[in-house]
Amino acid sequence: MIILLVLIILILFKINIKPNEFQKDYLSKDKTQSIKGIFIVIVFISHSLSYITTKQSFDFPAIYLCQKLGQLMVTLFLFYSGYGVYESIKKKKKETYVDSMPKKRIAKVLFEFAIAVTTFLICNLIFNIHYDLPTILLSYIGWESIGNSNWYIFAIIMMYLATYIAFKVFEKDHLKAIISTTIIAYLYIYIIGSMRAPHWVDTILCFPLGMWYSYYKDKIEHYFFQNNKIYFFSLFLLLGLFVVSYKTRSNLLSFNINAILFTILVVITTMKVGIHNSILSWLGKNLFWIYILQRIPMIILTIFHVNKFTNLFFISSFILTMILAIIYSKIVPILEAKIWK
Repeated sequence: MIILLVLIILILFKINIKPNEFQKDYLSKDKTQSIKGIFIVIVFISHSLSYITTKQSFDFPAIYLCQKLGQLMVTLFLFYSGYGVYESIKKKKKETYVDSMPKKRIAKVLFEFAIAVTTFLICNLIFNIHYDLPTILLSYIGWESIGNSNWYIFAIIMMYLATYIAFKVFEKDHLKAIISTTIIAYLYIYIIGSMRAPHWVDTILCFPLGMWYSYYKDKIEHYFFQNNKIYFFSLFLLLGLFVVSYKTRSNLLSFNINAILFTILVVITTMKVGIHNSILSWLGKNLFWIYILQRIPMIILTIFHVNKFTNLFFISSFILTMILAIIYSKIVPILEAKIWK
């Protein structure tokens, strides 16, 4: 709960609310990084709760938030990824950018993920934690796990691959390419959903949603920016639809619809509420390393039974995760620069 309170303070610090105007830069890099920073902290709290048992009533609001949000806490990561990919395709020479995706998007993620997985592997060897060889090998593509978070990495790699294939097939037709990416994402829900737990797929449509938003961005902004009445009517309508869909979701498709409504609701809210905080922005910028490395301190501290002391566990895990994120965010780009000159 203390971490959540600090997060709320960071959100409110320098918050910029424009009730009669609009944040024209609501999808700028600085603004979206701050939003991602908010949700990566919530993800951290959620992951931490799987290693501890707290009976402190003071912590219940934080626990309740994590339970109610569930997979919704990662929807903005997928949305901003899809949005960013199509924005890059629009603004850069399409053929050049799409052709570079296997190297600059897919290979880059796999390389950085491989470094993280290798770190987990080393830690497992040190602490005498064993996995069979197939599990270890498949963990490098995110299909299996050796202690690390994996489903999101596997999903984002698949979505990058789907985008690459779609835009190579429909080189001159962006609309058909986005439709194809959406269809592949839809198929992904049912194929992977039949083999893995629901959380692997119940937010996946937020990636193509980001692409659709980018495609229709000018029309969407023209609709909302023309006057406040239309904006607030739409906002409350979306809120109502989200609440109804949240209470009635019962299968993978309905969960994805609920995730889409939540994402749009957050994005539309940022049209009026500007959140730009240097700390949150840094967290969002280093989201990958914070997300993928945070379980290492949690696992090690649990081995040494520090998880019996809730506050110490939370603080120690958070500090160690930030240290790891700083180290890896400095070292790995140097390695990448040497490999991909």
